[in-house]
Amino acid sequence: MTQQFYTCGELAAHARGRTLAMAFGAEATTDLPDSGAVIAFGKEFQGHDEFASRLSVWTHLPGRLLVLCPPFARQACETPVRWEAKRLDTVAGGDTELSRLLASERQHRFEGSLLPIERVGSAITLGGWRKHPAAGLLALTSLPLWSLTTLEHESACREWLSQLLANAGTPEIAEHNLEDCGEMELEPHDWALLLHHCTGPFEDREDCLKALDHSLYFHLESAEAGERLERLKRRGLINDCGLTESGDAKVSSSVYANYASELRSLNHVR
Repeated sequence: MTQQFYTCGELAAHARGRTLAMAFGAEATTDLPDSGAVIAFGKEFQGHDEFASRLSVWTHLPGRLLVLCPPFARQACETPVRWEAKRLDTVAGGDTELSRLLASERQHRFEGSLLPIERVGSAITLGGWRKHPAAGLLALTSLPLWSLTTLEHESACREWLSQLLANAGTPEIAEHNLEDCGEMELEPHDWALLLHHCTGPFEDREDCLKALDHSLYFHLESAEAGERLERLKRRGLINDCGLTESGDAKVSSSVYANYASELRSLNHVR
């Protein structure tokens, strides 16, 4: 199976995105794919909560890799856990060919609640996070993947990204018929609201929206959330307190079934 690599957000339209297209075979996209590797600027992720939340939730399913690359802002980020990029003095070396090739251009190290995937000396230069062991992977790299140096080392680039993607698990989507379970009719934010209802029950619609405002997992603007709730209610998928029988069946037969089960098992305190 051919591995697909993508760029999204500001990087997709940036000149650096074109370098990634030549070095990694990455395609620019405005929609998050069902599986594969997506690369975005770390600074955009840090500066836009909705963008960060959307990308983080996307990695909850296996077979999905999000890579955040330089530049990074000099500020702590709380999504999906607390982390921060700090300046790094040039340190030679690295575990992979690509990290050694770009060592002189590496300018960051990472601190926070991240899994250290690669260290150079005592500095974390590749950090990771995953929702649970069977989920996809969010990776933060200090390597400037868009460096012109990469253009002369295409095989090293693809190998580096392919190895990370292999650690993101096997996509589950192929095991389901999406048309049969009706997923193509729903948008990502619709699914976010259905999954949010797995953290219920709620006392009423207002309680549902209040819980959404404080949710650690899903983030939608109140106005948009209210409109989508009404549409989902008209379709018979939710009521004022939680999922209807039809809504529960749709979630349980979807690719999000395992994730929904985990959400239901959490101790939800509001």
